[in-house]
Amino acid sequence: MPVSSPTSLVTVASAWTRRIKLGTTVSVLPADEPIRVFQQLATAAAMAPGRIDVAAGRGSSASTGAVWRKQALSRQERYLQ
Repeated sequence: MPVSSPTSLVTVASAWTRRIKLGTTVSVLPADEPIRVFQQLATAAAMAPGRIDVAAGRGSSASTGAVWRKQALSRQERYLQ
C-alpha cells in the first residue's frame, strides 16, 4: 500500500501499538522540508517514548534535490536545516 507520509503512518501506528519499535526507514531530507519531518517525528516520539527509530540522509547525489523539484540550494545547507 503506497503511503504519502511515512511519518504520519508511524504516528498513527504508535497509537495502535504499545511495545513494538517504529520507524520510517531513511528520510531523504532534500525530498521534503526537514523541519516538518522532524516535527512529525517529534509528535510520534511524544506518543511513543523510546519506540521511534529515525534515520535521515541528504541523498546520494547532487541531483537528488532536482529530482524532487527542490532548488539546488546547497544540499549541505538543506541537510543542516
